[in-house]
Amino acid sequence: DRAAADGAEEAAGPKVAHDLARYEAWTEEDVVAWLRRQRIVSEDVLERVAAHQVDGELLVELDNKAWVELGVESSLERAKLRRAIKVLIHEWKHSLPEGTLHTVPLFNLVYDLLFDGDPPTAAALGGALEALALVAALFLTIVTQFGASFEFDEVALARARFNAAPYSDYKSGDQVVQDLTQYLGLSTFTLAGSLCSPVVILLALSVTQEGASPDVDVRAAWWSLSRWVVALALVLLFVGIATSFLVFNRTIFLKFPDVVLERTGEFAPFQWGSLIGFYTNFVHVSVLGSSVLALAVMSLAKRRAHRRQKGEWRHRVEREKA
Repeated sequence: DRAAADGAEEAAGPKVAHDLARYEAWTEEDVVAWLRRQRIVSEDVLERVAAHQVDGELLVELDNKAWVELGVESSLERAKLRRAIKVLIHEWKHSLPEGTLHTVPLFNLVYDLLFDGDPPTAAALGGALEALALVAALFLTIVTQFGASFEFDEVALARARFNAAPYSDYKSGDQVVQDLTQYLGLSTFTLAGSLCSPVVILLALSVTQEGASPDVDVRAAWWSLSRWVVALALVLLFVGIATSFLVFNRTIFLKFPDVVLERTGEFAPFQWGSLIGFYTNFVHVSVLGSSVLALAVMSLAKRRAHRRQKGEWRHRVEREKA
């Protein structure tokens, strides 16, 4: 009987391996073949599974009572079946076709954060949140120092300088001061928000048990809503960092003269010696350029890792076929 079962298992091997990534489409024959491959239950149980027409969709819904009705009396065997089914579902979630957002640069980072069903572990999430809070606190400290560095008389002199030629050809003093105050307020509040959000989640992780639960399904339910708080914190952090560079830009404008502008009377946006021109383009290149480059490299790295994961998955399926 054991030899016959092994022969049946080998015959069913290629079909089950081929269909492993879409178990919901399994027929009762596919379910029986997969259960036989697990070598957990007896042939009598397999016959009952076939008789009750248990297909792929029903397989993942079976609870302890249903397995007992199918003849699985051993609690240890039922535990092994639950674990095998959980592994099956996990492998299905990680065997998405090549045409998904996992492979699209930049989009795959957003997809993993907002739409991937596999929740992070408590340790991984805690480390990421601590790093996010540290960066937010660092930039918040720097930005508040920029605001505190100005005295009222200094601002009045800077306004008068920009209200006269040649600086007035670029912007008026009132406009530069208004830019500074707006950027300062926006960066301060967004950075403060990006600092508070991860702290709240870290407190929730330490007080509640759902986010650190060993049960993947419990963590997934908790993460389905908590991820939006993390996403909000990341958006606030990026806005805060970008506007903090603009605060630095306007601070330089108000505190130091532009020698090239005063000498030539013309605004030189790409000349190294021009303070206004250089620092304006420096902000664009440093903030936008480096951010886009970093995100592109990270997303391409994830795309490469995803392809490697898909390759390993296919090799494993091919080995099962063989």
